[in-house]
Amino acid sequence: MKRPPEAASRRRTKILLLGLSGCVFVAVVLFAGGPLAGGLTRLLLPRVISEARAGGWVVRTVTFRDADLRPWATLRWSDVEAEILPPPPRRSASPHGPPIRVRATGIEAGLAGLFPPRVDLSVQGIRINSAIRVAGPEDTPFASADLDVPVERVDRGSFELPDVPLGFRPRTIVRREVEAMHALLIEGSVARPVTFGARLHFHLRGSAHELRLQSEWSEGRTWLRIHRGDLDTLSARYYRPLTPTERDLLARHPVRAPVLLRIKDYAERAARRLAASDPVYVEDSTRHVLWSYWLARTFDADFAREVGEAHEIGSDNSAEESARDRANNALGRDFAADGKTEGQVVNLIRKDPRLVRAAQPSLLRAPQPSGPPRR
Repeated sequence: MKRPPEAASRRRTKILLLGLSGCVFVAVVLFAGGPLAGGLTRLLLPRVISEARAGGWVVRTVTFRDADLRPWATLRWSDVEAEILPPPPRRSASPHGPPIRVRATGIEAGLAGLFPPRVDLSVQGIRINSAIRVAGPEDTPFASADLDVPVERVDRGSFELPDVPLGFRPRTIVRREVEAMHALLIEGSVARPVTFGARLHFHLRGSAHELRLQSEWSEGRTWLRIHRGDLDTLSARYYRPLTPTERDLLARHPVRAPVLLRIKDYAERAARRLAASDPVYVEDSTRHVLWSYWLARTFDADFAREVGEAHEIGSDNSAEESARDRANNALGRDFAADGKTEGQVVNLIRKDPRLVRAAQPSLLRAPQPSGPPRR
């Protein structure tokens, strides 16, 4: 049955109006979507910031230059800056430590699915300009120069969080994702896929160093790692180079790596100084006691034992030398467990019968050909 001309005309008009409405919607999205997204973001930021807390860290402010809505339902915020308050240092009257400022060239949220709704979140061009402090024992003799500011800055960073769920509970979503990033960057691993990369800068022995950080998915978790080749380069600068096993351990513990290196450096310098002042302090034995003592004080006895074993397994020591080093490492851990101060430890090294001293080199021994020092 043929439709009346009026009905056909009305149908064509409806189709035309729908087409025009679609064009207007697309135009609004393309040309006004960014300002609308920016306005909505600024409206919601106070609530998001109030929920962005994890492990004593607080996000105080977040700003951005502009927002842009791109094809395929992707939102981008440009030139984002945030100020984060870390937990307070020990014995501090302030509720937080000095602020850390984080910058990013861009943040993108792209629609990844509708049922349920979820997005892929990515951040590019991350730079952390403020020093990152790691809490350590209050009486560390190297705190002000070394341990207090182990990391100078982080730059050239980026990360991707896939499948971030959306819903009607932004508080739960924000807190979960903030805690995930906190776990990865502060604790070294998180139980979800994350892609992360950055450059870590710090000073050691008066020289600037740079290490590449990268993420690795293994056994159902994302682990933060140091690029192994960078540790090979760093090790060559030491009088006693890091063993391959030590470098593997450092690569697995990037958050602790700068502090571990400083403890190693401090123990070597202190042992040399003591040995030069009094022959009762045999440098090798003194170094192992002080090294293990500060590892246990700064972290814990189990981790101190792991570090000591990594050193011995990868060294070229004889069985007798390794047994002596392990005994002195254990003595250092015992001193830490007993709550001894470093001054007491230095005094105990003189007279504790449990200390195993390395044989002092004879002054009458003929000179030996130069070569790499014993680890």
